[in-house]
Amino acid sequence: MKVEMKNTDYYKSGQHKANAQKAGKKALAALSRIKQKKLEDYSKNPSKCTNCDTSLDYDKRKNKFCSKSCSASYNNRNRVRSSETNEKISKALSSYYKENYKTYKKQFNQNLKEKQFKEGAFCKVFTITCRICGTQHAVRFTKKDRKTCGKRACKIHASVGERTYQNGSRKPVWYFNPYEAKKVLLESSWEVEIANYLIDKNIKWIRPKPVQWLDPKGVERYYYPDFYLPDYNLYLDPKNPYCMSKDRKKLEIVKLKINLKYGAIEYIKEVINSLLL
Repeated sequence: MKVEMKNTDYYKSGQHKANAQKAGKKALAALSRIKQKKLEDYSKNPSKCTNCDTSLDYDKRKNKFCSKSCSASYNNRNRVRSSETNEKISKALSSYYKENYKTYKKQFNQNLKEKQFKEGAFCKVFTITCRICGTQHAVRFTKKDRKTCGKRACKIHASVGERTYQNGSRKPVWYFNPYEAKKVLLESSWEVEIANYLIDKNIKWIRPKPVQWLDPKGVERYYYPDFYLPDYNLYLDPKNPYCMSKDRKKLEIVKLKINLKYGAIEYIKEVINSLLL
């Protein structure tokens, strides 16, 4: 006995799914052939840019121009501006370039470096003299405008004359440290006074290396104490009230890493005296 399958049963069957997939493939193949035929016909007689007469892609066949540049060039060809309009445009561009001077200067320098690199200028080596310590050193083309040898002491000495501070300008001094047997840069009269006081008390001191620390945002920074007493594993940093207030958070974080004493010069002297008791 033959049983007829209901329509609802057919749509749920695997046969319907197979037929639907087969029909879909046929439709895609037909669409592909139609598009290919259109491309072949279009390539025989393509649309062209009104300005430069360049053939346009099939997807842009309804456009009049191949680019914004051609569109502007074509539309501005017969456009006449009044002298007043030209003056307004000139002022607007002038103010724009002034506001974005650093950006354009950086791009100009980059282009110049690339040109000089191609010409072999980067392979040249120059000899310059440090204006602070007087030593000569060789630098590549990219750093030929440097005025110092690159040492931290020389860079600080060269820059402090250009900086201003809450309590006036600082006067760095080259100081001969007998414990290191070399000259070190002291950046204020307070540092010179503490250095003399330590030598009078026969306490060995050196200029320490920077201390690495992380600020509350997790950024890696460096702190430069003024003195380190190796016999006592103690760092000293004389500071005026303004600097202590400004750097309070930084100093508290650094104190968790090293044995640091900071404050006014009289307080630092009391700390030194307490070491001799």
